[in-house]
Amino acid sequence: MSSEDAKPVKKEEDGDEKSLTSILESRKKKPTNANAKPKELKKKKKKKKGEEKKEEVQQNGKKREKKVYDLPGQKRDRPEGRDPPRIFYETLYKQVPKSEMAQFWMMESGLLPFDKAKEVFEKKRKRNQQ
Repeated sequence: MSSEDAKPVKKEEDGDEKSLTSILESRKKKPTNANAKPKELKKKKKKKKGEEKKEEVQQNGKKREKKVYDLPGQKRDRPEGRDPPRIFYETLYKQVPKSEMAQFWMMESGLLPFDKAKEVFEKKRKRNQQ
């Protein structure tokens, strides 16, 4: 009797194994070409106030977009209001307005007005040439 009971169990297991393997095969990732790039052309958007320009730059044979900022000497996006380095450099700049460290950081972050950023940019360029 135990052999009769075992046969139906094996048949159910075989059925389960087939369905499991078919499920696993259907879940396998199909190989895709990771290097393929879509051939869509990006349309240029109209520039809004405060939005930076982007240039395409080739580096190691690959194209990447480089941001171009309106303020002279700006290298990065403006930090958020509660960003710790921003708080530090703004307070340093308020307390010691002639601090080159604070001036350079604020210029590179786009936190100085245009005319002041231009002066600091010239100052930094002269300092780097020496």
